[in-house]
Amino acid sequence: MQESSKKNPNQKGGNQVASPAVVGAVGAVVGAGVGVAATMAMNDKKTRDKVKEVFNEAKGQVMQYAKEVSEQADKNPQLKQAQEAAKSVAKKK
Repeated sequence: MQESSKKNPNQKGGNQVASPAVVGAVGAVVGAGVGVAATMAMNDKKTRDKVKEVFNEAKGQVMQYAKEVSEQADKNPQLKQAQEAAKSVAKKK
């Protein structure tokens, strides 16, 4: 690539790129806002109960899916072998 064809994205006329410091500051502000909103929402008992309900429902769905996958693995030798390998790796950690 020739020197004259290289573009500096921070120069006028090029693609504008935000400074990493600005992006970091914006991310921190957004993260803090989300944290404050979550804290305010969790102050309400009905909201807490609803969050617990959603998490419990999701947990149940994940457990059901894991059970179905395990049953399928028992029927398929290749899946069973992969499942055993995954278990042995998990035990090592």
